[in-house]
Amino acid sequence: MKIIPFFIPEVKCSGKCIYCNQQIITGEKKHSENDIPNLLREFLDNVKTPESDFEFAFFGGTFTAISKEIMRKLLEIIEIEFPQKRFKGIRFSTHPNSINQEIIETLSDFKISTIELGIQSFDKKVLKALGRSDDINRMIHAIKLIKDKGYKLGIQLMTCTPKETIWTHILNLKKLRALRPDYLRIYPLVVIKGTTLYRMYLDGDFISPSLEDSIKTTYLYIKKCREWGIKIIRMGLKNEPSLKKNIVVGPYHESYGELCWSYFFYRHIVKNLRKSKSGFFYINPVDISKFLGYKRKNIKKISNLYGFELEYKITNNISSGEILFQADINSGKDGN
Repeated sequence: MKIIPFFIPEVKCSGKCIYCNQQIITGEKKHSENDIPNLLREFLDNVKTPESDFEFAFFGGTFTAISKEIMRKLLEIIEIEFPQKRFKGIRFSTHPNSINQEIIETLSDFKISTIELGIQSFDKKVLKALGRSDDINRMIHAIKLIKDKGYKLGIQLMTCTPKETIWTHILNLKKLRALRPDYLRIYPLVVIKGTTLYRMYLDGDFISPSLEDSIKTTYLYIKKCREWGIKIIRMGLKNEPSLKKNIVVGPYHESYGELCWSYFFYRHIVKNLRKSKSGFFYINPVDISKFLGYKRKNIKKISNLYGFELEYKITNNISSGEILFQADINSGKDGN
């Protein structure tokens, strides 16, 4: 489904997160909430209505922390602008502390489809280190309010953070399994100029994990979320020029998501080839580049490891993200 995004950077943001500089990340300027209705109208004047189903999205800042009057005005503007059947609803991102029963009741007057929460972590030590609220119970309460209302739920998590350990990810995964959001975004932490984290890095108080280690961490989320039916719709930060030129260090890559998927497929390939070194892999057409690996690295690694080329067939009979291995019955070993 197509999405029309409108960014409202730093509106009602606490500004305490050690890693954040929204103007650099999004390339957008900061505005007061009173500016937003006119900015939205100007934006809509230049928007062409999609010919297929679509949603309108408010991203950036903390949408539900805006005054109720301004928030209602923004939602009203959108519903007046897009009254047709192809308009499937409004989605937005916000902080879990800015979701409560009163806000949910206000939102019920409008065509809300999805609410995305910037959780970042379910580990209190990590949240405290990031300068965020560490009230996990309040997070979970916000999630339940959203799900009980029937809205789709998205969660944003952050990896490569200060105070992070393997137990951080085990805890995050346990919460994801229990709470079952509809989708997940994963953002590896990078050091951006002009942030508190940047000063910490200069003082030697923060060491960023490597890109390779970050990909291996993200692999854990891909593996488990696939088992639980949780979609991962984004991995890595957006390819924004103002962001790229201000990153000092960290696991940033323009094709971070592709690298993570490539590693996921590589692990799956190796697992099957350990059982039978002869046979075919079946993949969906959209997964060819992931299967072959970023810049065909999976092909090269398998060739170096086993001394032969991967054999695969393309089929529409399996879903995207799936991989099926059919072992050669003459190889003397069983495959799955």
